[in-house]
Amino acid sequence: MGKPEEFDPRLKAYLHRGASTPPPSDLEARLVAGARRPRSGWVLQVAAAAALLVLAIGLGIAVQRARQSTGVTPSASPITKPTPYPTPSASGGLYPLLPPASMHMINASTGWAAGSGTNRILRTTDGGAHWDDVTPKSAKAGTWITFFLDGSHAWLASSVQPGSGSPDFTVAIYRTADGGKRWQAAGAAAADQGWPAGLDFVDNAHGWLFMNLGGAAGSEGVALYQTVNGGTTWTKASEADPSGNPGHLPLRCSKLAPVFLNSTTGWMPGACNAGVLRHLRRGTHLERRRYRVARRLRRKLHVRDQ
Repeated sequence: MGKPEEFDPRLKAYLHRGASTPPPSDLEARLVAGARRPRSGWVLQVAAAAALLVLAIGLGIAVQRARQSTGVTPSASPITKPTPYPTPSASGGLYPLLPPASMHMINASTGWAAGSGTNRILRTTDGGAHWDDVTPKSAKAGTWITFFLDGSHAWLASSVQPGSGSPDFTVAIYRTADGGKRWQAAGAAAADQGWPAGLDFVDNAHGWLFMNLGGAAGSEGVALYQTVNGGTTWTKASEADPSGNPGHLPLRCSKLAPVFLNSTTGWMPGACNAGVLRHLRRGTHLERRRYRVARRLRRKLHVRDQ
């Protein structure tokens, strides 16, 4: 390359020649033709993309309508929830007991409960946390009176009276010896009137059925039936009458179910004005005195003070 002072005049001469050279006569026509030429390449690409988009939208709508018509719904992924702490649950569910109801705990763990209004008997072995329905399925509905001797032995007296309109006053007796797992029809008390109001046993054989015969005007009729074979057979031991004879249950005054100490001795509470104390021996003989002579009565009947 020559010296700088020689390069500058030559560059100026080159530029001067280019500037003085006139443009081709068809330059303008060529530029205009190039600007009007269609750009077919990118137009085709845009059209193809639009067609794909329309196709995808159409397919989506068709799939959605097909799912709606056939009932197919998307399956959701299972959601894992934390496991709660276990809570006690009563076996067989909750059991409402309508009155008259009774409950008897044999010890801190084992006990019974019954509701005559619901014809149901329950049993617990864990202090009442859970209850099992041990109702005898074959027992007839009606008035139910129960007695629980221990954790295994129990009796049920069932009658369609009172208020059924039926002439049947028979009281069916059911018993269990295995905590209510199995019940058997033990027998029946052939009563001629009234309905069961009390049941008491002192062992597996000796028991009493207290029948309410109805009352009015300060009087109440009752009858007492006795069994010596666990409820298989029953005999009428005593019935209230107006005779006033010694050893008879009086018709006057109200009376409650008796409570027996053993197979020969029991008490029947009652009330008449100041009240009376009744003592039964062997289920038949009766002595009665007012409360103010109760000590004399106990001496006469050889009952020791506790």
